[in-house]
Amino acid sequence: MSPASLDWAVCDFAIWVAGAVTVPVYETSSAEQVRWVLSDSGAVAVFAGDAQCAALIRQAQVPGVEVVWAPAALTAWPGLGRRSARRRS
Repeated sequence: MSPASLDWAVCDFAIWVAGAVTVPVYETSSAEQVRWVLSDSGAVAVFAGDAQCAALIRQAQVPGVEVVWAPAALTAWPGLGRRSARRRS
């Protein structure tokens, strides 16, 4: 879940190369919509492109999502209990 960006295009390509499937979630979706789309798709991991997307994913409380990857600036989500990827310099 991310605004359109080069980072998202790279993540989308990496998902494809890994043999996984991208499930698009619009950044304008409500928490209920995010929860339904991710739950119905069987998603187990999510990319959060910015703080607003991260907050929405957290609010949605999707039961099947095991990992949320986010830029290093978003790694300090209190109580999230999920791993975050760190960008390499």
